[in-house]
Amino acid sequence: MLKKRLFNRKGFTLQFNWIFVLIAGAVFLGFFFSVIANQSSSADKSSAQEATLELDNLLKISSASENTQRSILFDKAGKKIFFTSDVTSEYYVEGALKSSRYDYNVIFSPSEIKSDELVILTRIFNAPFKIMPFVYITDKDIEYVFVGSLDSPLLNAVFDAMPEDATKKFIDTSEVAVYEDNNYEHTVFIFDDEYAPLGVGQLNFVNGDKRLFAVVIKPAQGVLLDYGEMIFSTYSPEAGFVGNNADAALYLGLDSILGGVISHDKTIYEHNFKKSLLRLELLAQLYQQRMIYYSENTVESCSDAYIGAENSAALYLANIQEYSGKKEPLLPDIYSLFLAVNDLRTLNNYLLQKTNCPRIY
Repeated sequence: MLKKRLFNRKGFTLQFNWIFVLIAGAVFLGFFFSVIANQSSSADKSSAQEATLELDNLLKISSASENTQRSILFDKAGKKIFFTSDVTSEYYVEGALKSSRYDYNVIFSPSEIKSDELVILTRIFNAPFKIMPFVYITDKDIEYVFVGSLDSPLLNAVFDAMPEDATKKFIDTSEVAVYEDNNYEHTVFIFDDEYAPLGVGQLNFVNGDKRLFAVVIKPAQGVLLDYGEMIFSTYSPEAGFVGNNADAALYLGLDSILGGVISHDKTIYEHNFKKSLLRLELLAQLYQQRMIYYSENTVESCSDAYIGAENSAALYLANIQEYSGKKEPLLPDIYSLFLAVNDLRTLNNYLLQKTNCPRIY
């Protein structure tokens, strides 16, 4: 009996020890795997942060280049690149702890890019003097479909201005309703005002509400590329393309139209367009100071061209400053801005070709 009791106690002790070992082992393994997971997560975030810095350097180089385009491999294990531009302008690679800011640069982009091959185009925005570089970034997994007549001067001008390596095509208006899903991340339809997308109806796209977009270009007074409005439409499986004509975004010239098409995002487009107008306002003010200097340090026959006369550069520059500085510009403001820019360009060309007076810019 005593031996049996001793055995039971011994067996209980051994059993308890094994349970303790198992629990301790489980705790140790849990701690071990937790350390590995944390290290893996930390390495992943570090890699994403390095990729964001790499992208930052790439876009800074692009901003410093004039009228260039390139396709660049940017394979980051399937991670997306996100762009935001509202109160602030930022971009980052998925998983990064810190974003990069571009508050004082103009980068027209979709809100997210997934492809591992980036397409980057840089154009200089002039109005009429050099304002700043516009950087356009997209990828080959975004499809831009121009809808309309092959004879459309507007659509052809925008199509030709697109980056050479962008995924783009031209189709007739009759082809939209039966357009096939080519499995791109985004498909963007671009229309001129002759054919709005609102009557297209339902399209046979998987997750079309997340992948289908439309941009309608509406020139003002038939002046194709000079100024006008753009309507940004999203897609609803129930209603087709939905756009708000009363809430259009403004454009000034081909460079800004291209920004709207590339980004196909009204918020990103408008914030960047406003940044370009603010830069234009500042430079117009600086050029006015130059006109004062010119008028005081040149012959009398040239002085009136710079300041004082009814059709002087100072007057045109004052108008440019006024209309580009509007907090919430309307279409008539953009029209007045377009006229002032055009008048200043004409006066500068006259001084260059017909006189010996110093040019305005």
